[in-house]
Amino acid sequence: MHPNEYSREEAVCARFARKIEPTLGFVAYGTIWFFIAGGITAPVMIGTIILLDHLHGTPLPAWSGALIMVVMLGTFLSLWWLFFRWVWRRRRRARQFFMEGVFAEGTIEPMGHTVATFLFSLNRNTGRLKRSTARFTVDGETYLASLIEARPDPRPVGSTCTLLFTPTYPLVVVFEPDGGFTSASWRRADA
Repeated sequence: MHPNEYSREEAVCARFARKIEPTLGFVAYGTIWFFIAGGITAPVMIGTIILLDHLHGTPLPAWSGALIMVVMLGTFLSLWWLFFRWVWRRRRRARQFFMEGVFAEGTIEPMGHTVATFLFSLNRNTGRLKRSTARFTVDGETYLASLIEARPDPRPVGSTCTLLFTPTYPLVVVFEPDGGFTSASWRRADA
């Protein structure tokens, strides 16, 4: 897809949003969240048992088991509700990014020498990953996009690229000549 052929329709933007906020990533976060939710639910359940024991003494009333289950399920499900709200909000922000983003022309610059660049070059497994920086200007502000891509050749220094950007979203999208796109983090050039 070339930026000139870019459609701002809701269905197209939702499909692109799934590429930069993939479902598999949410599954990974969900696995971590499962343990966090369990770690919060267990103390709430134990606290409920202790409170019932303190209020009613031993043995606990027959209805206490049902109350403990309701409190435990309520805690667990409300924590998952928070997770699903977070997922929905991330996808909505990504969809809005594709609907409201501004196109900009960027120029590839040489990578600066930082500790991250040095460590990146030491790892033999990152040989097929290429790093580059794109400088672009939107509304008089200059920004830098840090690209990490699986490419056979690095982007030539001085070449141009088309980016989709909005200051309210933490990523920028760099369009590829073959029609795809790569997401990258961005920062202000003066920062």
